[in-house]
Amino acid sequence: MADETEDTPRHPSEARHSVSWWRQGGGLLIAPLAWMTLLLVQFTIADFGCGRFNPFAPWLIALGIASILAGGIGGVVAWSVWRSTRHEAEGGEGEAIEVGEGRSRFFAITGLLSSGIFTTASLFTLLAVLMVPPC
Repeated sequence: MADETEDTPRHPSEARHSVSWWRQGGGLLIAPLAWMTLLLVQFTIADFGCGRFNPFAPWLIALGIASILAGGIGGVVAWSVWRSTRHEAEGGEGEAIEVGEGRSRFFAITGLLSSGIFTTASLFTLLAVLMVPPC
């Protein structure tokens, strides 16, 4: 009789119990949600900046800095998930994306990419507040 372990398919996310769902979700979503919040608040109060003095300018700058920090935190969380699930499948980043094994690793690398992209977007949004006239 053949060995049953060879015929048993592997689960696509063997490390799913070693990392909590909120860490995976946090690493994936913190930076995009911070950037969306920054953009929403900035567009909401943009009308108030057309006078001589914009009373919300310090708040917009503080919110931009908070968004950049939140994106950095999301990146650190995603990196820690990546480190925690490195035993899930063989290979590096390329294999995690191409082969399809290691769903937890895939979420971690996607969270790293997402955090980098949206933290950069938050930085450019903050630079727009600082450099572009409000009207």
